[in-house]
Amino acid sequence: ALARYLHECVLFSNTLGQLGRNVRHLMRAEIAEVREEVMPGRMGSSAMPHKKCNPKDWEQLDGMSDVVSDEYAKVLGTLKSEHARDLTGSCIRRFFPVIVILVAHQLETLLRKKGGKSLIERMHFDTLRAKELVHFKGKSTLAEPLYCALARAGYPDAHRLVREKIAPLIQSLGPWQALEYVASRERDPCLDAAIRSMPPTAKSLLQLGYTQAYIGDAKSIAGVEAARAVGFVASYK
Repeated sequence: ALARYLHECVLFSNTLGQLGRNVRHLMRAEIAEVREEVMPGRMGSSAMPHKKCNPKDWEQLDGMSDVVSDEYAKVLGTLKSEHARDLTGSCIRRFFPVIVILVAHQLETLLRKKGGKSLIERMHFDTLRAKELVHFKGKSTLAEPLYCALARAGYPDAHRLVREKIAPLIQSLGPWQALEYVASRERDPCLDAAIRSMPPTAKSLLQLGYTQAYIGDAKSIAGVEAARAVGFVASYK
């Protein structure tokens, strides 16, 4: 039972660690989709004066999850004993609370208020920058729905066709135009039949070539999961 509880702690810790890793990468200068509000009196970087804010809290969320995972290896090492009478693992078990302490520290890092705002509340999202990055290389990501649409329409080895012949053209021509261009040169009856049998929704997405439309039900699903998480936390207050 203790091992199961600590295992859940490890999973939760790594969820926070993944959040930390994602955010700190989004804060990188070459991406810059996310930035942290600069608090009065806080120095961004001792070595790089142009940096207004370091993602140190997010880095700690990421790094501490690695420590938690390493500590859990000790838990796994004590699951077996000699005829249930071996006490050699007792000294190791005394350090198990380190896992819970580290997870609590991660939560404290995330929720600790500075200037009346938690770490999440101090974050700002640059939607204009995000749109610029999507526009820069975004059309290339539509190779995935194009491949899926061709495969579902029955075209054999759709992945190879898209990877080798269509994908290199998508960013410059757009997904549907690239498909039509390749189809005109391939003169493949199977490809022509697959294009005709594609569902209207797939055709519309590919013809529009609008990357932001390729999110499926992600927004609604995220909303449902967030509401469920809020309800779960509220039930323990």
